[in-house]
Order: sequence, then structure tokens, then C-alpha cells
Amino acid sequence: MSIRTNASGKAHLALTFRQLLNLVGLRQRKIFAIGFNKSGTTSIHALLESMGYPSYHGEDWIRYKDPRLLQVFDFYSDGHPSEFSELDKLFPNSKYILQVRNLDAWVYSRLQHIQKNIVSKGVSCRDPRWDITEFAIKHWIEERNNHHLSVLKYFEQRPEDLLIINYIRDDNSASKIANFVGVGGLFEKPLRNKNDFDDVQEEYVDMFHHTLNDLGVPQSEASNDIYCPSLVKDVDGKKFPFDTSRLVEIPDYA
Repeated sequence: MSIRTNASGKAHLALTFRQLLNLVGLRQRKIFAIGFNKSGTTSIHALLESMGYPSYHGEDWIRYKDPRLLQVFDFYSDGHPSEFSELDKLFPNSKYILQVRNLDAWVYSRLQHIQKNIVSKGVSCRDPRWDITEFAIKHWIEERNNHHLSVLKYFEQRPEDLLIINYIRDDNSASKIANFVGVGGLFEKPLRNKNDFDDVQEEYVDMFHHTLNDLGVPQSEASNDIYCPSLVKDVDGKKFPFDTSRLVEIPDYA
């Protein structure tokens, strides 16, 4: 009996083999996307899979409850682990991606996501921090600011281990990620769960800008993709670039 394996089958076997090597501890280097959801995580997951990395997309990995889950894959995304320093201890020499997005687009995407779940799945908002309210938006903005700055401070002396990327806005984001994880060449970026913000509900726009006013955030910071300087009380924290447009450009890819 002969067995034929097409290109897709070979790719699947390669991924399975790599997962087995991970489980027995022969492959320890990981790649963690430690930014927030609704920032291109599904697309980045598809990109890493297309490059042959066993990839996990979901929130269970950030809770550290399943050691096997953290062992079997190479790349993890969706959800932001607050204790990313623990990952650093568990998996030394790993790489980290802080995927970011324009603040306004990120908030609108989250609101639309919640609304979609309410309408299509009948899911009620049991957590006041995950709801279509100004209270929730305020929580998101403050949490995002604090988390992004914590990441910047933690990797300040190890910039080679952290890639800050606006996957959605940056036309070269796929190639930058590939270069960062050690895969040369130019890559076309997959786009999954793409949002169309031409028809954002006026209610959402009003809620967002009203929340900015309540927080004392000027409208000039509404599209910052890393953090809002006006929310930073620590003067030293303002030394970091507040938008990826201010980052030093990564060299051309091999």
C-alpha cells in the first residue's frame, strides 16, 4: 500500500512532529504575542502557522493552568498575560511580540465584537469591564496604557527580544514579524476578522470621545497605538515612543 502526501499533508506532519519535539523538551524557544486582542492576533496566528510554527490562538495559555498547553506549541496569541515575566522565567531566550493598534480603532473593534456576540450568540455581558459602556471603555484604555508601559519597561534593556508592531496599519508587518522570529524574506500579511469602520455607530464614537474627555486625554492622542502620554504620571515612563510611527525602523529583510 502506498501513501500519498500532498503539500498540505506534509505541512501538517511537520507541525505535528515539531509539537512532539516540544512535548519531550527538545524545542524550548517560544514566541508570545503579549498585546491585547482585537489587534490583529488572528491574522498573526495565521501568519505564524503559514511559516511552519505550531500556533495556539485562545486565552487559556495566559492563565498558566495547563503546563502541557504551554509546552506543545511554538507561538501563543490572544489575550495579554499580566505576568509575562513568569513566561520569561519558564522559557528563557524566547521572543515577544507586542501587537498594538490605533486606540480609537481598537475600542471600536471591541465594542463591535461585544455587540456581535450579543446579537448572534445571545451572550449577555456579565462582566462590567467587558460591556458596551463608558465604564468599560475607561477600563480598557487605562489597562492598555499600564500594560504597554510595563512591557516597554521590562524589555528596555533587551530590545532584541521584543517586537512592537501595528499589524493592521503597517504594510510590512508580516515581513517584520518573520524577520524578528528568524525567517528571512518578504511575506504578504494574512488579514482575518477584518473590521470595516466606515459604518461605526455614532453612539460608539460619542462614547469613546466622551470617555477621553473624562480621562483628560486630548483628542490628539485618540489614535496613538502604544500609549497616551497624558495618562502617564511617571515622568520617566514618557520617555518611550507613544506610537509605532516614532519607533526606529527595522532594517530591510533578507
